[in-house]
Amino acid sequence: MSRHLLGLTVAVGGLAMARGVRHVWAQATGGSRPVTLDVRHPDLYTLSGIYEPEVVLRLAVNAEIGLTAAIAARHDCLRHPPQRQVPVLIAVGGAEPAGWIGQSRAYHDVCVAAGLDVQWMCVEGANHFTLLEDAMTAGTPLAAAMLQLVTGR
Repeated sequence: MSRHLLGLTVAVGGLAMARGVRHVWAQATGGSRPVTLDVRHPDLYTLSGIYEPEVVLRLAVNAEIGLTAAIAARHDCLRHPPQRQVPVLIAVGGAEPAGWIGQSRAYHDVCVAAGLDVQWMCVEGANHFTLLEDAMTAGTPLAAAMLQLVTGR
């Protein structure tokens, strides 16, 4: 029986998971070498993510969030791609704002440039909220892509 480390994230969770995949492997050794986890098939799924937190600095909601430029720079996934080879599925809803789609496309491009096995999916008609429904509904193209990534079939 294989074990899977699945990262299913939405919005800012996409940033957190992408950062986690980059850093969890070296966490126990202070970054000097990868950590060996009892996981045979790590997978990363990001849905409608924000991978460049600096954009939040320009939003009114940041008054409540309190993100600083230093924290945003440290957690910028567009500058710091995953350091571990993991299959990545990046999905976005076709009905999302152009900026949201652009964030996902930019992260896709960074992962491709880093040599990762990346699949891009734009779910037509889906928005930031209905995309998760597509991910969790058996038989939808997004759910099928996620299942294929996990099972290899």
